[in-house]
Amino acid sequence: LVDLGSAAGPYKAPKPNEADWNRFFQPLLLSRPPDVDGSSTELLIPESTVLDINSIVVNPLLPETSDYFSYLGSLTAPPCFDGVQWFVRRTVMTASDGQVRALTDALHRITGNFGSFRDVMPWNNRLLGVVKMQRQASMNEPSGQPVPRLPWGPHPRTDGEFQAHVLAHQAQATAAKVGRYAANLARQLRKGYSAYARTLEDPFLDGSDKEPEVITPTSPSRIRKFLHDIRENTSQTVAATMRHEAAETHKEAWQEAVK
Repeated sequence: LVDLGSAAGPYKAPKPNEADWNRFFQPLLLSRPPDVDGSSTELLIPESTVLDINSIVVNPLLPETSDYFSYLGSLTAPPCFDGVQWFVRRTVMTASDGQVRALTDALHRITGNFGSFRDVMPWNNRLLGVVKMQRQASMNEPSGQPVPRLPWGPHPRTDGEFQAHVLAHQAQATAAKVGRYAANLARQLRKGYSAYARTLEDPFLDGSDKEPEVITPTSPSRIRKFLHDIRENTSQTVAATMRHEAAETHKEAWQEAVK
């Protein structure tokens, strides 16, 4: 880790006398690597030094360095979009401690000592290919074909889908909670309706000798209808609220998934 509270000191390029020093990699480290997000660094390469990117991709001094694993993945920095074709060299590239430290220090400064934003992701039935790199004079023009998306699987493929997965579970839990509340409210209304209806039908249930108020024959039925309407309106209001909350949560989950 690096001390984020102080400015980086003077930069010194890795020394060539260190073990596992990589001369093909060294030209990229003659200047301090960018250590602020969005920044860039001007490489000052002496005329006597040859920068050959091909030698990093395929080391002519080592056999089988042209073999690469290829698979669909996503970016390693937020928002971690998918649709990225990754190529990982089959043969490990070695570098000295100083060369590795120059890159890791810059990475920790950019990420606030977090390091990598990408956890190890599940395979999700994606295909793994093995390709062989070949040196050529110039790169082909982009074909314009859309990059294929990651295959569906039982696990989230990207950070957006993981967030959507979490929100969907929260929406499901909220819907279940609202459903239980609505069911309990309906039971309470039904009990109150039944108790009040019984009191209207038999006003002397409380054992009082007081003469009851005059009740017309249609009063109980009107009150029953009134209580029934209250219960229905309450149930509809709860259901509408539940649908609205679930719709908003699913909308938020969809927006997170397509980011």
